[in-house]
Amino acid sequence: MRVLLCSLAVPWPSRPRLGIFHVHQAQALRELGSVMEFFSPGPAIAPWIGGLMPRLRDHARRPVEYVLEGVRVRAPRTRFCFPPPVRFELARIAPRKLMGWASAAMKAPLDDAIAAFRPDVLLAHGIVPWGELALDAALRHGLRCAFVEHSADDVLRLRPATRLGDAVSACARRAECVFVPGAPSRDWLVRTMGWTNVVLLPNGAVRAKVPPAPRPRSMDGRFVVLSAANYYRRKGFEELVEAVERVGAEREDLDLHLVTDAPRSLQRRVRRSPMAARIHLHVPMAPEDLLGWMAWADLFALPSWHESFGLVYAEALAAGTPVLATSDSGFACEAQRWAEEGHPAPALIVPPHDVGAIASALAGVIHDPLHGRTAAASGAALVAERFTWERNARALLQAFRSCVRRPEKTRAASDRSSSHV
Repeated sequence: MRVLLCSLAVPWPSRPRLGIFHVHQAQALRELGSVMEFFSPGPAIAPWIGGLMPRLRDHARRPVEYVLEGVRVRAPRTRFCFPPPVRFELARIAPRKLMGWASAAMKAPLDDAIAAFRPDVLLAHGIVPWGELALDAALRHGLRCAFVEHSADDVLRLRPATRLGDAVSACARRAECVFVPGAPSRDWLVRTMGWTNVVLLPNGAVRAKVPPAPRPRSMDGRFVVLSAANYYRRKGFEELVEAVERVGAEREDLDLHLVTDAPRSLQRRVRRSPMAARIHLHVPMAPEDLLGWMAWADLFALPSWHESFGLVYAEALAAGTPVLATSDSGFACEAQRWAEEGHPAPALIVPPHDVGAIASALAGVIHDPLHGRTAAASGAALVAERFTWERNARALLQAFRSCVRRPEKTRAASDRSSSHV
């Protein structure tokens, strides 16, 4: 099977963690005899504009075509951009106009990518903005079309009888299926939005290709807490800093390392901290380097809310490190189910936004290292059994084979057959 993934979140050299899960999925599909390529347009930016802001400069320097760990990426420049104000505000106010803009800007380059790759399936990452564009392209070229909704932020803001909810649901009705990585997103789309073609497809975890280097001697005698993610306010870095300050006031051996594209607000927060000398900011690093840091850490903590799954939790557990996660994440649901089956609790689970609970859990694992090691061992077993990219790829292919409508259906027939969604 040949799958063309349409996504605006694909890594490039200066943003190595952005959408890295796409790469792992593509590699797993390749090992099963299928092929995935990426169509990932970037905004057309004049060089002088790119010099004004680091992120714009990164977009301007991104190659228009490159190979990423064996996966081909087509990244043509188009007159479409998707910054947070467009994603969260324009999508809410005028979702159909936003998808129309995406279609007008990206129709021709998407047709070129389809002609070059000749896929069997279009898989689009996010109904907004890809909905109308991907569905219409699939109809024109006789392809199968499905969506994947990785972001719980995008899912949980959907409501029936709203502009956004109605526009997204209309696209969902025409798609063969909509994949989600976590149970909270699935439950919301099924129970609140009434969709019947939602397929749970948990992410996988990767292990370091080579054993990590020995832990740096500078970490000897230190309790190292690591946190890593692309920066969004909902990732909970600020809450983690405050919790570490509470515990660190009595534990001088506690260090916090944050790996993120920290905005100035977070940088100022760290500089003003009474623990500033023990809170270290790192720019985003290559995936293999981050896996090494995960192995060195005594605890991986990301108190993020609305985390659809939480891939970094699984990666840290695969590295043998205990994790702290919030109770509304897709990973927490799987951790709870694992514990209910009789296994030791595989992670430290705290309520979102609760600095006190984060501090208490952190203090507990510092004072009782055995508890953290037991959780890490149970979590590693959970990941090995249920969260591998091979398992993800097999489930993806099986879903296409079992629930996908045939490409010869017309738009009208598709609409009639899906009116119950």
